[in-house]
Amino acid sequence: MLRDYLPEVAASEKTRAPRVEDIAEELGGDVEVLMLDVPWDCIDGVLPAHWRRPAAYLDPQVRAGCSGLAQANQRVVERAVRELANDLDSGAWEQMNKELIAMNGFDAGFRLVVSSEA
Repeated sequence: MLRDYLPEVAASEKTRAPRVEDIAEELGGDVEVLMLDVPWDCIDGVLPAHWRRPAAYLDPQVRAGCSGLAQANQRVVERAVRELANDLDSGAWEQMNKELIAMNGFDAGFRLVVSSEA
């Protein structure tokens, strides 16, 4: 998982969006919170889009399209990319992430907040 290579970015990403509870309170009414899995073949450029296809993160264009990576300290990102490339080449990534490879969707924390208030 990319967060294993970039804990700095993972921590920063947690602060970029408002809390679901705050959004629900602001919306009011009957609120439903739906989890949105990121499919393994997601084509969007969001940071966790390539969670099961990590070689994509080796591509500078892919990284530039992920705001969390594009805005991070690039020396830290480059270090992580080197570590990821080494782990992909050696097979270590696959060994460490066997459970991910078997999954079709991943809970990356995306939520849809729906309110009955007009």
